Amino acid sequence: KSVAIGGKHACALGMDGSVECWGENSRAQCGKLTSIVDDAPGPLPVDLDGTTAIGAGDDYSCARKDDKSVRCWGSNAKGSLGDGKGGAKTPDNPIPVEVAEITSAGDKPSDLVLADETACVRYTDGSLYCWGDASSGIFGPSSDAVLVPKRLLSAAEAFSGATAKHICVTDVAKNMKCWGANLKGQTGTGTLEPNLYAPTPALLISVEEAALGAEHSCAITSGGELWCWGDNGHGQLGLGMASDTPQPVPRRVAFPCE
Repeated sequence: KSVAIGGKHACALGMDGSVECWGENSRAQCGKLTSIVDDAPGPLPVDLDGTTAIGAGDDYSCARKDDKSVRCWGSNAKGSLGDGKGGAKTPDNPIPVEVAEITSAGDKPSDLVLADETACVRYTDGSLYCWGDASSGIFGPSSDAVLVPKRLLSAAEAFSGATAKHICVTDVAKNMKCWGANLKGQTGTGTLEPNLYAPTPALLISVEEAALGAEHSCAITSGGELWCWGDNGHGQLGLGMASDTPQPVPRRVAFPCE
């Protein structure tokens, strides 16, 4: 039914609500003890049913169930599982645990938005609740891990990526704001400040869809144009050349057929 790609693993949601994962399992992100399997070259069943959506971060995974709960498994070193625990000595957990306070936080959880070690859920009323790693500034200046969901703002859509340490959101007018890690200008806000501690307007409007990498990002606007920004050391911005100079302002990708 759908697939989620993590840092070095992937998970698939079956038509029957089951979940299977494969790839790196060094932090139990595939739902099995590392002592049983370290790398899973093929799908392994996760102890879940009634699943309606899945997501994958760098070394953890999450699922939304039909009872409105959210379950996560894998590494909890930065509080990514949202169960009130976390820390460098917290053991990895192959069993999906319920994220605290999700079902009582408001309307039905709608979207899962997973970053590197920070997880978020957006409710049907637009409220965005996040938990996990705070070192990049997603939760403000404090670097203390957030162990249970914390409401950040309201958004029409929210975007991140399994290796990203920043988040972007759009409002009902499709204007975009981004914040978090920004050393290579990956928030698209025109600045190279290492961290942005609050949602900051990106230099792009009419955003329909966005995909965020570790140090670069791309978005599609309502006119069908593709724009990218951030690190271009490997040519990942699609500008026809690689450069060690970051691009903090969105640049349009021109396809040969145009």
